[in-house]
Amino acid sequence: MDVLRRRDPRGYYVLTARREALELLRMFDVIVEDAGSFLLVRVRSRSLAQKVCELLLRKGLLSTHA
Repeated sequence: MDVLRRRDPRGYYVLTARREALELLRMFDVIVEDAGSFLLVRVRSRSLAQKVCELLLRKGLLSTHA
């Protein structure tokens, strides 16, 4: 998956999600930051990041923001 190709300087995989995904993200051990019109989702584990990414894609909640 292209979105999981790179990590931020602190070692987290960073996904962008639509604001509607907030309740869904609460069931995962992730860090969620409000970025205005979308959410930044920071995940340390690649396997967890992949699960979250796939779920967000299925639900149509993965954002296209940089």
